[in-house]
Amino acid sequence: MLIEKAYAKMYGSYPNIDGGYVHAAFADLTNGAPDVLDLTNASVKIMYNTGELWEKLLFWNSKSYLMGAGSP
Repeated sequence: MLIEKAYAKMYGSYPNIDGGYVHAAFADLTNGAPDVLDLTNASVKIMYNTGELWEKLLFWNSKSYLMGAGSP
């Protein structure tokens, strides 16, 4: 929530940030290169089914990576 507030402040208000993508906002705020995992992608589905995706999420969380989720 704090990151969303900072992003809204950067663009003037909450209505100015309505819509868009989480990874684009993270890139704007950090000047980093975000990674996107699309759950409809075949290789990501395999990672999901084997539990590898969950293990990666836990690892990234333990290292304090910024993570977000979105839906169409």
